[in-house]
Amino acid sequence: MKLVDKSYKDIIDKDKKIVCFGAGKAFRNFVDAFEGKGILNYIDAVVDNNKDLNDTYVEIHNHKIRVISMETFVTDEKYLHYEYIITTTYFREIIAQVNNYKIFNDKECYYYGLILSNSDNSYYTENLPDTLRITDTPIIPKIIHYCWFGRGEKTRLNLSCIESWKTHCPDYDIIEWSEDNYDISKNEFMRKAYENKQWAFVADVARPDIIYNHGGIYLDTDVTVVRNLDDLLYQKAFMGIEISKKINLGSGFGAIKKMPVFLDLYKAYDAIKFSFEGIINKQLVSPYFTKKYFNNLGYINNGKYQRIGDITIYPEKVLSGFNPRTGKQQITEDTFMMHLHEGSWAQEEDTQRIKKDWDVLNSIKRRA
Repeated sequence: MKLVDKSYKDIIDKDKKIVCFGAGKAFRNFVDAFEGKGILNYIDAVVDNNKDLNDTYVEIHNHKIRVISMETFVTDEKYLHYEYIITTTYFREIIAQVNNYKIFNDKECYYYGLILSNSDNSYYTENLPDTLRITDTPIIPKIIHYCWFGRGEKTRLNLSCIESWKTHCPDYDIIEWSEDNYDISKNEFMRKAYENKQWAFVADVARPDIIYNHGGIYLDTDVTVVRNLDDLLYQKAFMGIEISKKINLGSGFGAIKKMPVFLDLYKAYDAIKFSFEGIINKQLVSPYFTKKYFNNLGYINNGKYQRIGDITIYPEKVLSGFNPRTGKQQITEDTFMMHLHEGSWAQEEDTQRIKKDWDVLNSIKRRA
């Protein structure tokens, strides 16, 4: 198979059945994004290498989709006439696996991350109001907070991002939180993360505590601001989601002082223990942790604009103008910032794999 770059409309206009590769979370994210456009009317099967899933069904949006093995896929001739969409981040591995069978060598396939990048944006703008301002006057203070634990040197990316804050928000105070002005020992999870030099996980705990006590906007140091943030200040609290439909506080969030939800989120870390196993299986990675927390408050994983009490949850491309699946910018007229996903917490081999993926995806020319 050869990876090509086409939009959702280009693919659906062929009016062919689709087989997807990967029955996990990425598949569900893809279906969620285009469920309103009838994607489930086209998907006939999902190929997955997990033998336990063979001949089972994925149930999603009142549809049951059969999961088949790679062996079934390559031996059933009807699949030669389908369209192929890879719905896992391991697209290079899937292509190499399928290309062991020469009959597929000249077939085109598509990657869900590229399709999302090329969408017409309707899936994220649905329900987005004409104005983001909820109160008559700005009530979130003009402060940008960030964490820098471990006393290491900032990378060029970090410095560039911080400079963008100053450029677009020149009248905001910028506060760096570190071991020198923040007590990392007051939370056991945070203390253990610090002892193991997992600075990103220290920040995960510190940031809701900082916003609760001081108010303002928090940004990770791999977030670059692309326009003035003043329109976000006219509300009690805001946060946003990323391409996976998970709430990512590292992409930017803000609130007035003493919002109880952030104190509660900070205290939620008291109930869990820091472990490297939790990092590897991603249970402790912030978007997974916060998604579960806000699901309990009523957050629906549909990628749409939502209000939960006094909290605004923005869809992707408002606070996330960067696609971490492709390494491409996705800035629109609604975008305030790009989370460039430096991934300081990730394993080195994972980081290198992602960068190789970006190189491949950015080399593909768009086809109509």
